[in-house]
Amino acid sequence: MKKLKFKMTPNNAPYYFMAPGILLFTIFGIYPIIATFIYSFQQKMGTHTSKFIGFDNYIKAFSDTLFLKSLGNIAIIFFIMHAPLMIFVSLVLAYILNHPSTRFKTFF
Repeated sequence: MKKLKFKMTPNNAPYYFMAPGILLFTIFGIYPIIATFIYSFQQKMGTHTSKFIGFDNYIKAFSDTLFLKSLGNIAIIFFIMHAPLMIFVSLVLAYILNHPSTRFKTFF
């Protein structure tokens, strides 16, 4: 039986260093998104059983006026208030940090 050798070379070293981050991102980032998408097509019955119901959850959500109103409120808050404010604040900070009289530029 042949023993596998994992020798680190300059060509494959970046992959060894990126592997833990990619693994953690997959476990804590990608898996929950996929699991939530699968759960959205199911109806929970108790703690351990569930039944596939197709698009019924989506039909129920998009026919609810309160859900549509809250979706609109989130869009208004994010796109009209939050995004322009963050762009303005980041531009002001960039201007301040790029100004010739700013001390400790290398620190920032």
